[in-house]
Amino acid sequence: MKTRGIISASLLVLTLSVAVRPPALGDGKPVDATTFNAFRVFYDYDKSLPLEVQIREDVPVPASENVPAHHRISLSFMNNHDERVPGILWTPSEGKAPYPCVFYLHGLGGNKGQGSLFSSDLLKEGYAVMALDAAYHGERAPGKQPMYGTTFYRLRDGYIQTVVDYRRAIDYLETRGDIDSKRVTLIGVSMGAIMGSVLGGVDRRIKCPVLLVGGADRGLMSRISQIEVWKKIRAENPNLDFDEVSRIMAPADPLNFVDKISPRPVLMINGTKDEIVPVPANKLLHTAAKEPKKIVWLEAGHSLPRAQMMPLVLDWLRTRL
Repeated sequence: MKTRGIISASLLVLTLSVAVRPPALGDGKPVDATTFNAFRVFYDYDKSLPLEVQIREDVPVPASENVPAHHRISLSFMNNHDERVPGILWTPSEGKAPYPCVFYLHGLGGNKGQGSLFSSDLLKEGYAVMALDAAYHGERAPGKQPMYGTTFYRLRDGYIQTVVDYRRAIDYLETRGDIDSKRVTLIGVSMGAIMGSVLGGVDRRIKCPVLLVGGADRGLMSRISQIEVWKKIRAENPNLDFDEVSRIMAPADPLNFVDKISPRPVLMINGTKDEIVPVPANKLLHTAAKEPKKIVWLEAGHSLPRAQMMPLVLDWLRTRL
């Protein structure tokens, strides 16, 4: 009986140790529901905080050969950490308001102005377009250290803050009579697709996101990406622990959020020769996402051919937004 009691006690200790064991991170698999719910809290914010919107300028832009008449509105609002977030909103001058709106999430080193790369085509279709400077980018970069480096907590926090900023941007759109805040989606490119996966996962107001050249598992991407910034980091830090990178970045990794977009549809377009957000990371994102999803591979690298990509994006938005 005494032996049996010792064995039972040992089993109890073993069971408890397994129960409290921290979740595995960096294994290419999404975290469990309990861990996700802990991560999800990072994206909550006090909605009673005033937006304090400032319109810097509202410029009517006449029609040209490639762009319809529209308004280009430069603005800023306060985020949840008392920082002013600059953005641009393009709204059609023709058609009937309220207009559906597409967020454009730029890539690494980009800025809100690159939303014009998509706004011309989207304005023709009757969509408004909005873009923000991501944390540590554009007007939010001067006087700050770069987001990318070996300070992975800064990288993680920059991703999280940008996602919250876009949630605040939706709050702003809900105050505008010319925008249909029930029809809001996003187009994210590269880093923007990484952030967009998370944004779509935590905010159900995003309807049918488009993720261009996105991927999952930050540790994997850091290990094999051929983008210059990561090549430099690896060369200068030969003992870098990429599993630790995955652990730090897990609360902002698309791997743990993209499945929460379902049952809303998601479109993912990637290049078969991408070495910046590499193909293995693309496939992890595709696998983690749930139905309904549409996955398109183009014979390209990290820069997708516009002539092939834009018709796919526009058709997606026409039929789903």
